[in-house]
Amino acid sequence: MKPLSLRHITALAAASLLAASQFAGTAKQTRRADPDKEKADYLYLEAQRHYAADSLDAYFELMSEANRLNPSDLYIANEVGFFNIAIDHNDSANVAENISHMMRYIESNPKDQTAASRFIRVASATGRSGDALHVLRLIYENAGNPALFGGNYASALSYTNNPDSIRKAITVMENVESIQGADINTTIAKMNMYLNLDDTASVFTSGRKLLEASPDRIENITFMGDVNMQLNRPDSALVYYNRAVEKDPSSGLAYYSRAQYYKQIGDSAAYDREVFTAMKHPDLDLEPKIEILRSYVSELYSDSTQSGRIRELFNSLVDQYPHEEELRNLYGSYLWIVQDLDDAAEQFSYMLDLNPDNKQSWIALSQIYYTLDDYDNATSTAKAALKYFPDDYDFYALLTTLSMLNGDYDKSMEYIDKSLSLTDSTDTEQLASIYGARADIEYRQGDFDKMTADYRKAIELNPEGSVYYNNLAYYMACEDRDLDKALEYITTALSIEKANTGENSATTLDTYAWILFMRKDYPQALEAIEQVLELGTIEKDADVFKHAGDIYFMNGNPDDALLYWKKALDLEPDDELLQRKVKNKTFFFK
Repeated sequence: MKPLSLRHITALAAASLLAASQFAGTAKQTRRADPDKEKADYLYLEAQRHYAADSLDAYFELMSEANRLNPSDLYIANEVGFFNIAIDHNDSANVAENISHMMRYIESNPKDQTAASRFIRVASATGRSGDALHVLRLIYENAGNPALFGGNYASALSYTNNPDSIRKAITVMENVESIQGADINTTIAKMNMYLNLDDTASVFTSGRKLLEASPDRIENITFMGDVNMQLNRPDSALVYYNRAVEKDPSSGLAYYSRAQYYKQIGDSAAYDREVFTAMKHPDLDLEPKIEILRSYVSELYSDSTQSGRIRELFNSLVDQYPHEEELRNLYGSYLWIVQDLDDAAEQFSYMLDLNPDNKQSWIALSQIYYTLDDYDNATSTAKAALKYFPDDYDFYALLTTLSMLNGDYDKSMEYIDKSLSLTDSTDTEQLASIYGARADIEYRQGDFDKMTADYRKAIELNPEGSVYYNNLAYYMACEDRDLDKALEYITTALSIEKANTGENSATTLDTYAWILFMRKDYPQALEAIEQVLELGTIEKDADVFKHAGDIYFMNGNPDDALLYWKKALDLEPDDELLQRKVKNKTFFFK
């Protein structure tokens, strides 16, 4: 017999095997002496041994033979039917035949909830929702406690969108309520069913029934307000929200619910008032407070006039929860977004005092110092992070950049080599990034040949990395080396960028312009640099202004040349070559 490949059984089967094992053997029946049945019994026991050993192929073959010998054993037929469906659930005839075998077992054993649950999953997955609903009814009617399965049965009934079935579902849910009492979840389920029947009167009746059961519960009062808002009855909703606040003036939930009401009707002043009141109430949990704050900040952070109110909210919560990391993180992130970097650094420092194992906080604090041009604090922060993350690539990469900015190229090379040792040999993108960074260091160390070799290695590892083509081409132009090859590299970079983003960046276009300038192709260089200037993204890029000045001068436009040299000099006032160009209003190579 050709072995079955049950190791590749469908997800449907895999999800149900454990459940099947829980009742295996529980439904065996006493049999009269019969050779085939006795042999089937033996095969059944052997199958269980193979099942316990996780040998599914053998289990299925033994159970199939037992089923052939004794087709009247409903449990064995149920098991074989399940596996047959799992093996081929796309054959409708196969599914129909084996579903019927499984159904006969369930109908004879309606209290076997595990088998019934598996049947429901199989029937639902194979599009036989009617069979699934039938078995749900059997479970519901035969369960010792109908409330355990009433919700599932009612949901299945309501999904049919048949009015009679929905009314039956409502009856089931009312039966559940009579056993376990009214609660919000059951009430919501009933309300949705009434809405499907366009019976809004019963929706309110259900809500009032819930409220009558626990009239002093703030959750139930605000829930009725929410129901009225959903059904476009804002005046009635406000009555309930006000009642909640009056019932418990210290309830943060009551104020929060009323705040959402004002937000929905567009009364921003009242919304602000309720938000601030809710945030200061100690009985409202931190989680909803943070959600209020997150929503509030997302709406108003771009309005600088609201900064004071937002900070007031944050400070109020920080006073209440000084040791909550999530709150500190949210506050620090907000301050970072609005570019209050000093205060952002303070919040992330607090976070690290609370939890020094938070990697993202170390990265955020390092990057904030980096943005502030505080390279010493950025470096000390990244080094401190290594105490907790000694083999983390991100911090070595950051230290590489910081060392380069401080002019310590030997230290940069140490860090870059450490980054290389931490990188998986199959991670070609990250390896390319490391070789590219090492090439930058080597260029600053004056080793052009090593720089070229490492950039070519980066390109080999990541041939779609336009930055590597661009940087190598630029350095070749700066050193006046093999300008034909430099033009080839930058043309490739431009093509990759265009294919990936649909446009070219100012950086790559500037390199292209500079290579054309070095090749003395001044008209084309002018076209390229004007594209860069039109992008309007280079306000603080001194190199672009230098290049623009030189290119304009060589195209016979000394006035524009002087304009751009002056812009570059404003950004780099210590550049002696620029000083000479501006002073003499003429071009100098060196």
